[in-house]
Amino acid sequence: MKSGSTIDYYVLIAFFLILIGIGIYFSKLIKGGKDFFLGGNKLPWWVSGISLYMGNFSAWTFTGAAGFVYQTEWFGIIYMLTWSITF
Repeated sequence: MKSGSTIDYYVLIAFFLILIGIGIYFSKLIKGGKDFFLGGNKLPWWVSGISLYMGNFSAWTFTGAAGFVYQTEWFGIIYMLTWSITF
């Protein structure tokens, strides 16, 4: 098992170095908040909409939705089932 853990450390180090490299590369392209959030106004509206939906979906669904459904019962279930349409 010891040799496997050494390989794991090498993989983690390589992963972090790649992430740092990507961050350095893109930090030169992003000049401000408009570039970061809107992609320099080069993104179509539907890409921004999907990004907004998935960001809210993953953040809220996995942290607060279970408690919301537990407290509101059927309303919470109906809300969760129709969320993608109503959002």
